[in-house]
Amino acid sequence: MTSVYHFDPPTTEQIQQAVTAWNKGRLHLAIRRKAVLWRTLTAPDAPTAVAYAEACYPSPTSCRLSPITKGGSIVPIAYAANTRVVSLWEAILRNIAHQSIKLVPSSDTQNKYTIKVETTRPLRLIDVRSPKKYILNTGTARAPDISSAWQAYYPITQQWAQALHDNLLGADGIYYESFQHPGRCMLIWNRLSGNPFKATAKAVSIADPPIRQQLIKMTAAIGVGIDFGDDPIA
Repeated sequence: MTSVYHFDPPTTEQIQQAVTAWNKGRLHLAIRRKAVLWRTLTAPDAPTAVAYAEACYPSPTSCRLSPITKGGSIVPIAYAANTRVVSLWEAILRNIAHQSIKLVPSSDTQNKYTIKVETTRPLRLIDVRSPKKYILNTGTARAPDISSAWQAYYPITQQWAQALHDNLLGADGIYYESFQHPGRCMLIWNRLSGNPFKATAKAVSIADPPIRQQLIKMTAAIGVGIDFGDDPIA
């Protein structure tokens, strides 16, 4: 693991700098109401997948920017991507990069659905992409590589997410670059009542065409197989 991916937990000075930049609008990323996004998630059936896709849920699973806690409880959150391809890479194919796998196992493809959603209200997100992240340079502590950190550094990216959640008042989440595929992702934490998303189409199982064929093509292009658990490995 190379040093380019190494970074440290947030310092008090960096968080103070982030608060100042946020209050001045320098870290803002505005998402309009009815912005189109994609979510890919696990569910027992398509109707349940739609319900899941519209809401935030408290999950203890260790991810790039979660879990986040408040008052000892896990904060309800949701991840979304700007395209379906990015969403599929983040949710289904992520271990190709993180674990150098040459076969996506059936455990990563079972009961997975992709859903097109739109935002139900405007969102104000903390933009930690380049070059905005360099606002958090302090001279003694460098800007965090939140988007490009390997899984081994998730405990640190989670500390950054927790600190930003706790200190940047009025923020609805974090906007960052996908580690898996060129594109953008967001983590939403739901401070307000009501769901942040509304499904605009039916949930589609990734085992059904055309998503199945799209995933086979995407993985074959980089010499990786994918097992859907119902036929010979593609």
